[in-house]
Amino acid sequence: MVLHRVHHQILRSHHLFEPLNEEQMEELLNASQLLNLDKGDNLFHQGEPAHNFYFVISGAVKVYRLTPDGQEKVFEVIGNRQTFAEAMMLMDTPNYVASAQAVCPSQVYRFSNAAYMRLLEANQRLTFALLGKLCVRLHQRINEIETLSLKNATHRVVRYLLTQLARVKDDSNSFELPMAKQLVAGHLSIQPETFSRIIRRLIDEGIITQEGRQIAILDRQRLEQFDLGVRQFDENDRDAMLRLRQRLRDAGAQRVAIERGRGREILHGDGDVVEASDHGAPLLVPADPKPRSRAHAPAASCPTPR
Repeated sequence: MVLHRVHHQILRSHHLFEPLNEEQMEELLNASQLLNLDKGDNLFHQGEPAHNFYFVISGAVKVYRLTPDGQEKVFEVIGNRQTFAEAMMLMDTPNYVASAQAVCPSQVYRFSNAAYMRLLEANQRLTFALLGKLCVRLHQRINEIETLSLKNATHRVVRYLLTQLARVKDDSNSFELPMAKQLVAGHLSIQPETFSRIIRRLIDEGIITQEGRQIAILDRQRLEQFDLGVRQFDENDRDAMLRLRQRLRDAGAQRVAIERGRGREILHGDGDVVEASDHGAPLLVPADPKPRSRAHAPAASCPTPR
């Protein structure tokens, strides 16, 4: 096929194609197609035969699965100069294990698995390049499993923002979300309303600004500290909160509820108020001897630890 010079340079810069000589590159390209996709166009569906892998020249493609109840779980959004579905070449299953769809107008190369496998057999450097790519993907999936199974919604959003910022090539403090907030929320396994609420909280704290999909990090150190505080609370202080809640119940509290506000969690138990900051351990603030309803409970006088 006739290859645009810029496309040739882009492909050559990727480690899955860099080890190929000109003859091998030509062989692979002869079995490829350049696809011009509109938003919503599908590349493949889960369960279809896996004969190809893909390289994004421009635009973005989401890789997702549908849950049994019909909800969409986004595994990853593939951006410029990234490949996807290459792992299928080495898997026992002959079918795609997920679906792929363009989330905006995109240009994507579709490469033949069979043609690439023939080149792998003759090129040791190419084999190690593919193994390296798969190891990186495996490491990413392990980190995502840990985040989704062990961390709360705030931690997931903060880590996502820090990850996107780390991908910025220059020293810029801003980046564009690669997809709509509904897709980001699905990727993080939270509701879109929860994602919006956490972003608003970070804006109110003066940590970030947002204009459309453009996010600017005003104070990276505070964002990292915010993330650290959330993780410390999750890992070290949740048991303490549960013990304090049980203590209030044992003392005869008729109602025990948790409020989440700006930078803190507040546990109410009749006249007792337990305040826990995202940046420190829970504090017990004794109430007046005479219990009173939450609406009349005195405000906590202890400052939030930082």
